Amino acid sequence: MISTLATATLVVILCDVFLGFAKAWALCIFESKKARRGAVEHFAICVVLLISEYFSNKFGYQIVLDSLEMFLIFSYGTSIIKNLKRLGVPIPVSLEKKLDAELNKHKDSTVKGEENEQ
Repeated sequence: MISTLATATLVVILCDVFLGFAKAWALCIFESKKARRGAVEHFAICVVLLISEYFSNKFGYQIVLDSLEMFLIFSYGTSIIKNLKRLGVPIPVSLEKKLDAELNKHKDSTVKGEENEQ
């Protein structure tokens, strides 16, 4: 049985794919090679998610999968918001600032990690 969180994750992924195609079409930047690669990547994530759902139910590691699903919902959700913004949908300034702050925080930690490796 697939969990509600897994279903929500799959719906968010499908919405992101649809909005990505819509954005590319509206901005006249649609490339079939890029679209095909993106569709394959998203399909692979969905397949891995469904297989993981089966095994997490069987072996009792649902909390690990739930964490992954929440991460995917957050990351795809930010992509959806970016696509909506590029399509001209007004996004509240407070939400936009919070998302930018989170993304910058992640970028800063990635850059610091790369500096420590060198």
